[in-house]
Amino acid sequence: MTFLKKITKFQGKTVLELCDLEAQISSRISKGGATNAPYWEGLLEHLKVYIARTRLRDLHGKMLRLKLTRIREEQMQQLNSGAGNGPSTSSQDTSVAFPKKEEIVEDDEDEDDTEELSKKVRRKVDVNELEGAELDDEQRELRWRQLTEDQIETVALELYERGRYSPPYNEFDDTMPGIEKPAAEIFVNPNESKMIEMAKKGMDGDEATFAVEEQLETQKHLWSDKYRPRKPTYLNRVQTGFDWNKYNQTHYDMDNPPPKIVQGYKFNIFYPDLLDKTKTPTFTVTPCDDPDFAIVRFKAGPPYEDIAFKIVNREWEVLHKNGYKCQFQNGVFQLCMGKKKEKKVKEPLLAKKEPELVARPNRLGLMKIEPELKSKPQSLLKSFLDYFLRLFFTVNDRGFVLMASVLMIIDAAATYLIIQKVPYTEIDWSTYMQQVECYTKKRIYNYSMITGDTGPIVYPGGHLHLYHLLYRFTNRGKNIKLGQNIFMGFYLVNLLVVMLIYRKSKTIPPIVLPLLCLTGYRIHSIFVLRLFNDPVAMLFFYLALSLFLSEKWLLGSFMYSLAVSVKMNVLLFAPALFFTYLIWLGPARTFLYISVCAIVQLYVGLQFLAHDPISYIKRSFDLGRVFFFQWTVNWRFLPESLFLDPHFHGALLVGHVTFLAIFAWKMWFRSDGGLPLALKFLWNNGIQTHFRRAEVIFAFFTANLIGITFSRSLHYQFYSWYYHQLPYLLFWNWIVKDPKDIPWRSIFWKVLVLLGVEVCWNVYPSTVWSSALLHVLHVIILVYSIHTRLPVADLTKVSELDDLEDFLSSDEEEEDALEEWDDVDYAEERHDYVPPNLDKAMPKKKFGEKFRKDVKRLYGHRLKASAK
Repeated sequence: MTFLKKITKFQGKTVLELCDLEAQISSRISKGGATNAPYWEGLLEHLKVYIARTRLRDLHGKMLRLKLTRIREEQMQQLNSGAGNGPSTSSQDTSVAFPKKEEIVEDDEDEDDTEELSKKVRRKVDVNELEGAELDDEQRELRWRQLTEDQIETVALELYERGRYSPPYNEFDDTMPGIEKPAAEIFVNPNESKMIEMAKKGMDGDEATFAVEEQLETQKHLWSDKYRPRKPTYLNRVQTGFDWNKYNQTHYDMDNPPPKIVQGYKFNIFYPDLLDKTKTPTFTVTPCDDPDFAIVRFKAGPPYEDIAFKIVNREWEVLHKNGYKCQFQNGVFQLCMGKKKEKKVKEPLLAKKEPELVARPNRLGLMKIEPELKSKPQSLLKSFLDYFLRLFFTVNDRGFVLMASVLMIIDAAATYLIIQKVPYTEIDWSTYMQQVECYTKKRIYNYSMITGDTGPIVYPGGHLHLYHLLYRFTNRGKNIKLGQNIFMGFYLVNLLVVMLIYRKSKTIPPIVLPLLCLTGYRIHSIFVLRLFNDPVAMLFFYLALSLFLSEKWLLGSFMYSLAVSVKMNVLLFAPALFFTYLIWLGPARTFLYISVCAIVQLYVGLQFLAHDPISYIKRSFDLGRVFFFQWTVNWRFLPESLFLDPHFHGALLVGHVTFLAIFAWKMWFRSDGGLPLALKFLWNNGIQTHFRRAEVIFAFFTANLIGITFSRSLHYQFYSWYYHQLPYLLFWNWIVKDPKDIPWRSIFWKVLVLLGVEVCWNVYPSTVWSSALLHVLHVIILVYSIHTRLPVADLTKVSELDDLEDFLSSDEEEEDALEEWDDVDYAEERHDYVPPNLDKAMPKKKFGEKFRKDVKRLYGHRLKASAK
């Protein structure tokens, strides 16, 4: 029950009854029996105010009665003085009996006046008489002045229920003395004020605020007994402009322009205190009584009520590339809809029969009259082929799950056959077991003294603990077949987690999944025929990345630190993880989760750090380690002297840092505004940005690929570091919606690149051409990642445009080319897709020749001759 209904129940009660009710509420709060303490505390404050007003009203009635009594006494004195001298005896007797009768009459009159006064106070006022259309301002003001205080209160409550009156906000100093107001009513949420200021930025002359709400029916919420319902704050903008159609071009010009019409809406609904932040607010568009208008209704959840606005009923743009936006970020739900531009249709040379017009609902739920296109009946084979292509060559969950399930079964059978048919190759397994025996049997805690046949241990403590468990399960490492089966389980879990990551990105078609397993002969060998620790470290990393994408930061940080404790190559992902922490969570939580990673590392290596910390750190994280030239896969075409030269190592380090900085600043999180814009929002306004999952995965995988490209040496087991990431980097910007638009040439050369990488890693020993080709293929993948993305500065300019087509030509071929860039439906993942906080947070700049070339390269268009 709301405060308004509770307060109306106070009316008609005496002061004693109200004081008794106050005592009951106070005792209930003090004893802790109130389920919703803030609600009862607020009700108690309103009750105190009502008690004070009731006492004032009673006092006022007493003063009126006293004044009436004095007036009657004065009137009686005047009557007695004006009566003159009469008979002494009889008059005196009459005067002795007459006051008693007069006193009774006076009491009756007093009661009658009091009743008339109370009737006047309680008399119900017709609101329509006060707000009649035939009255002018002076008559309205005169009628309002004639109302008593209680009548004004009754009228205000009725107007408030009708939605035509909103009580003014009073400061604390304006309230009556002795009345305490809770701090929550005085305090204005700084987040809302900051959101409003950000939403107001960038408004031009063609935009205006849009604040006309549509009255909804009485809303009943199941959660109203726990939380007080309230309407959200909003700042909406409506954009108007001229429509230069053929009629307006004929009858109007720039000196005498046509009337402006609505070109678009930008809704900014603020939900800073939303209880369940995982559920994205939604909106629905429904028709209303007037066919020229429609109702857009926004629904969030407790403690916010629904809110609705009336908009123009027309065909609105629903493509993301053309300005449509539907997102929920940092407590702000944004919906941007612009006028849909009509394509220029070339008139046919021969007249054709016009198709019938039918009514179809558009994506906003509104009916639109469109011609009925009757397609020719397709053959069964062609229909099946079309279904097959749509199922496996477009981004969809059904095809993805089907393809993943089939591949998991096939790969499990193939891996089992490999274990049974292909002989095991001993490389490092026996060395790992010897290192475990040094730790468990010989109790050696000095890391520099733990060694095996192929050399001393060069991995952190997590490696020893992991293979200590395998040492126990495999009968001290003697049951190798059981160890292979365990690693088969590692492989299948690793493949399943990678497919889950691909699915969370919502950008990978199912046809890419076979490239994760059916082309990886070397990967199967690394897992089940060599039993290296590299794939286990990557398994922990993929688990951590999947948890990060699900926003389970604590468990993800724990898994990431476990991956680093097995092998330190996982640190190549650290730059992307740091910026994801910082922008998504803020500095304080970033420090917290980095501390979690550090605590895990300390716990894993505690025994060795307590004995000899220097030897443990030097062995586990030896950045100056010198590799053998005979085992290198990537630098075989160099002389051995240059391969071992420290200056060459320094040059690789400089190249690694430089390329990593360029990618981080220009390429990471590009569709979400880029890293510079996100840092600006965080630094200036304290606003955290939630990136798209696909952008986070791209940042992690490119950071790793750059590190591998500039690595001082790569051994054959290092192929597991990035094998499962290469298909994503080549196919993650897949935009095919129709089987007719499948880029077969692009698929062909990308598959050739992946097969070329597989060939380079399967040449044993490595040769000059295999290592050189491997570098060429790495460069191709990096260049492709740059080529398909605009620099972030130019992209920020594009995001500021209300309509990109104003800067592009409108030829039919170019319009069709632009349709190919219709990305995934971002409205389906509003929670994890969060572009820049506000469209016009960055100042507009002039568009130069370089920007026009970049847009032409990306969209397949050419810009108009003159820049805006």
